Amino acid sequence: MHLVGLFKRKAEKERLLDIVDKYNDDMQTHRAEVVEMMRVAVWCLHSDFSRRPSLSVLVKVLEGSTNVQSNLDYNFTTPVAPRPITVAGHQGDPIGATTPLFASALSGPRGTNETVEDYLDQDVPGMRMSKVSKSGCGYGRA
Repeated sequence: MHLVGLFKRKAEKERLLDIVDKYNDDMQTHRAEVVEMMRVAVWCLHSDFSRRPSLSVLVKVLEGSTNVQSNLDYNFTTPVAPRPITVAGHQGDPIGATTPLFASALSGPRGTNETVEDYLDQDVPGMRMSKVSKSGCGYGRA
């Protein structure tokens, strides 16, 4: 049984608590937050990149001032058919002239000029960040 399939089935039955580690005291103490973070992950992995939250919305969710979208789609593993693109440089290079484009590569900015660095450099009340976090997933509660 694959974890993603199990996760999807439990989510559809609103039983995500069933997959929270029962032998970890911290996970049990913070069950609601663990389930909320699972839902945040699903939201971020949405197969339609335009329905994924922006970084500013994610920060608000982590601060507790905004809730996770309620109508989440748990089919976030839909494969994307490869599409040919032209690779800059020499066409005879071993990398070839076609590369599959996945949704994660196409999920660029949503009409703003904001960058990840803009968010990482912000001083967000109630949040702390370590040097490791600039490489990703480093926000945590203060």
